[in-house]
Amino acid sequence: MLSNRPITLRNLRFNPLDSITFKLEPRRQKVPYEIQNDEDVDIIVKWKSTRARTFNTQPNYAIIRSKTKMTFQLVFKGMERGGSTPADRFSAVISAIKPTDQPAKQIWKQHELRSELLIGLKHKKFVFVIFEGVNEPEWWNKSVLGEDEPILPNFGIDKDDEEDAELLNNAMRTGAFQHVILQLDPPGDPNQ
Repeated sequence: MLSNRPITLRNLRFNPLDSITFKLEPRRQKVPYEIQNDEDVDIIVKWKSTRARTFNTQPNYAIIRSKTKMTFQLVFKGMERGGSTPADRFSAVISAIKPTDQPAKQIWKQHELRSELLIGLKHKKFVFVIFEGVNEPEWWNKSVLGEDEPILPNFGIDKDDEEDAELLNNAMRTGAFQHVILQLDPPGDPNQ
């Protein structure tokens, strides 16, 4: 979900903006998706989806340099029609990053690198999936009865990241971290 905090990465452009369309059939399909970084800093991107076995992104991790753009391929691996109407989306987790030559995937996988290189809070961009002839445009802003609901934002501060940062700040302020235990010897026989 998204936080109500103000967006700090204001100069990113997304094309298409809100959604992409696939045909609900068993063949593999790709749709190009472009992120343009007009910020004065580089950004790092990690893609996720509601169903990892059905959707993926190429590349899945990337660094987009300042004043450049990158095109990703959003991939639907295909499925047979049937059952309930799918309600799927891709999510791009985006953060400003210090200049680096480290691979994007390595940065996301290694907490130490992330802590050292990421700047500010993570943002999230939702890209909703429309299946042609199955769900209607802007289904994400409709109730289960098909009535219009308040329009959901599709880009903002990642609420999970905001809550983690707030918990850590509160813990530091209240003195919850008074001691840090570091293991100096590798695990194994202490007599060696």
